[in-house]
Amino acid sequence: MVALLLLVFLFIPEYSVAHTVCDNVSLSKIMPYMPPDYRVVSKRPLNSVDLCDILIEVNGKLIPVYANSKVAIVGSLFENGTSLTDKEVNDYLACQFKKKFKLYGKVWILLWRAAIFQRALKETGSFT
Repeated sequence: MVALLLLVFLFIPEYSVAHTVCDNVSLSKIMPYMPPDYRVVSKRPLNSVDLCDILIEVNGKLIPVYANSKVAIVGSLFENGTSLTDKEVNDYLACQFKKKFKLYGKVWILLWRAAIFQRALKETGSFT
């Protein structure tokens, strides 16, 4: 049974796998002047314009790049009067904030409560 399943998967044509415009993007080939320490933080296809929406981080700064296998555009992208770049950057930052808050939020709340307790103790001499 396992051998039969393995044979079926071996003979599935490659075109059956869904490919996106992002699969063929290589920023180092398109833009050889990219700093070596850049990091891709998000990547998603924009099918309406046949580009890949890539958000990279260089030296702590977020840089939006729109690319396909032949060209790369650095900057903001607007569609129907709204900034797609602002939405992407805000979504990424909100996600990072949620991750950091889950990690450090409880510690921050405990420190905040301790500060309130100390202030009340200092002002009144007791905490009641």
